[in-house]
Amino acid sequence: MKKHPEKYWLGFMVIFLLILLGSLTMKLNKEIKSLAEFSPTVMTFEAEVTKVNVSQSIKNTKRPNITFIMGEDNGKQNFYYTEAESYYRLNESESSGDLVTH
Repeated sequence: MKKHPEKYWLGFMVIFLLILLGSLTMKLNKEIKSLAEFSPTVMTFEAEVTKVNVSQSIKNTKRPNITFIMGEDNGKQNFYYTEAESYYRLNESESSGDLVTH
């Protein structure tokens, strides 16, 4: 009967890989536990800082009001752009901003 040394080699490799996998799993579990203890504090702090900065910047910002009428009337049937321009020029109190026509 012949002996097959490759069977012993294969068995050795399987045992070695199982030991390596077990040690890596234990190390990964330790890392996950340490991250779970540290992360919620950091995430909560960042969320609170973001809320404060955004709300303060929105309250203090005044934006200009600009109305754009960009186009020309084609033909004598439709006076859409002419009517829009006259409306905004006559009702300046409603627009409360700049009117751009060109």
